[in-house]
Amino acid sequence: SPAEQAELRSMPPAERPDAFISGWTRKEAFIKARGESILGGLARVTVSLRPTDLRPLRAVAGSREALGGWQLHTMAIDEQYLASVCWQGPADLSCRRLVSQPP
Repeated sequence: SPAEQAELRSMPPAERPDAFISGWTRKEAFIKARGESILGGLARVTVSLRPTDLRPLRAVAGSREALGGWQLHTMAIDEQYLASVCWQGPADLSCRRLVSQPP
């Protein structure tokens, strides 16, 4: 979206790759949670690109009302991977690290 492009340009160059990935995973999670295709939805959804932003959903097609109780959470899986989850409803989320045990 134009707002995201402006936000990305305002960041120091070293922060842009993480910001882009953060924004991409957030948009993809939100669009898929709504059952929509990313083909036509990427420009319609505006999210914060800052990985630490606690309120990353900004607007859908310019309307804050379309957000309708959606929750979005981004987490670092490890130093190389980010993931975002999205759901509609209360803001309750519990994350746990699962450690695989050798057989």
